[in-house]
Amino acid sequence: MSLKLLSRMAGKPFCSEKLNMRLFSGEELCYVILKYPLIAMDDFVTDGLIEWIGTGLHEVDLAGSLYHDKKDGESCENLLLSILQNLDYCRIEEVREFRNTLVSYRKLPEHELILETAKTYYRAGREADAYSNLEKAVKSITALVRVTKDEDEKKRLGLKKLDVLCDMVAVRMLRFDAEGALRLLDMAEQTGRFTRAERQRFLITGKANLPDEEKEKLLNERRDLKISALSGEECTRIKELSSLPDEEFLIKAGDIIKEWKKEYRRTS
Repeated sequence: MSLKLLSRMAGKPFCSEKLNMRLFSGEELCYVILKYPLIAMDDFVTDGLIEWIGTGLHEVDLAGSLYHDKKDGESCENLLLSILQNLDYCRIEEVREFRNTLVSYRKLPEHELILETAKTYYRAGREADAYSNLEKAVKSITALVRVTKDEDEKKRLGLKKLDVLCDMVAVRMLRFDAEGALRLLDMAEQTGRFTRAERQRFLITGKANLPDEEKEKLLNERRDLKISALSGEECTRIKELSSLPDEEFLIKAGDIIKEWKKEYRRTS
């Protein structure tokens, strides 16, 4: 990003539903476009964003150009490039690199592009959107398997599908949905035996077709993670509350619960 001062701070922020964040400046807008290109490519340039660029950032000419280009069917990629170039917060090298990144994404097979989008949503803390894209990836791979005649390619795609199903299991478990995770593992077993799926089943149920040494290794890894979590910042905060008077404990505990609820909604 350039060293340009934040001279275009908006009086009212733009609330991005895709990223669940508020943007207050042109610099912040450029930053999220560069950091999350696949989310930005996923219909990020809405009429609401364009209106905010015009009224919030006072970039009336740019907003008008974006409205016109979007109406004429201009691609989302070119709309994003127009924003980066005209807001003048990015170096030309950054804009050029962003353009090359978009080109490389468009060269990916459909299911690979969907998977990369899912990963981007996951990194942004949007687990529900990540899961939705993982579902789309499974459907895309399944459709591709039906029309593929090469047996080696079918096998490769089958393994890819199993891996995506395991990714979905991981997201389900992050949302404390063991029942949904096990249903996905049942689907994976119908596709074929997969070591990663067996490991996940063992960690959820304690039962799986794995060597004893593999089971022991997984149990040790889970124990280490549990110890790490219990010594983490959040658990430490809870432990510190126990020594407070009842009234103060209830107030501070309530504040922490509010934080957790806010974080949960952010990923819902």
